[in-house]
Amino acid sequence: MLQIADKITVEYCRGDTRAWSRYSMRSKTRTNMVGFIGTICFNGELEAFLPYLILGQSIHVGKWTVFGMGQYRLYVDGQACSSAEAGINKEGYRLGSDRYSQ
Repeated sequence: MLQIADKITVEYCRGDTRAWSRYSMRSKTRTNMVGFIGTICFNGELEAFLPYLILGQSIHVGKWTVFGMGQYRLYVDGQACSSAEAGINKEGYRLGSDRYSQ
């Protein structure tokens, strides 16, 4: 899979990072958090990764998922993709998160 991943490219990346902090009542400390909000379009043969990308939409990925981080939506040819039967576009898939966009 690493050899396949090396051939995947980013067609475009539109977005920004957002920084905020939260206060922990348990530890009585403030924690700084940073996340990406926007759209990333990948090109390449993503068939092998599609099941994992679809699963990630449901379980979310990365650090601070309990605080709403790690969410994304997978689109294939502009259509939301929620199952492996959604089809495979050899030209690329688009991942995006607009949860916090204004």
